[in-house]
Amino acid sequence: TCGCNIGVWWDYAIKFVIPLALIFLIGFQLYQDITVPYEGYPGWALGIGWLAFLIPLAIALVVSLMGKKDRPLR
Repeated sequence: TCGCNIGVWWDYAIKFVIPLALIFLIGFQLYQDITVPYEGYPGWALGIGWLAFLIPLAIALVVSLMGKKDRPLR
């Protein structure tokens, strides 16, 4: 620790304000990405792109969770 007193406002900002702002910004951007077609591409092409992103993510999540069943908790 540096011995600096940054105040209570910093605790509230780190715990509440910044996460809420990030959730709002990411949610708004995802909403825009889904509702507004990108550069005029058809919806089915965008769907293939989203699936190409989500399927490997889901597979990685399942594989990582399956690997944790075999190992005991420490």
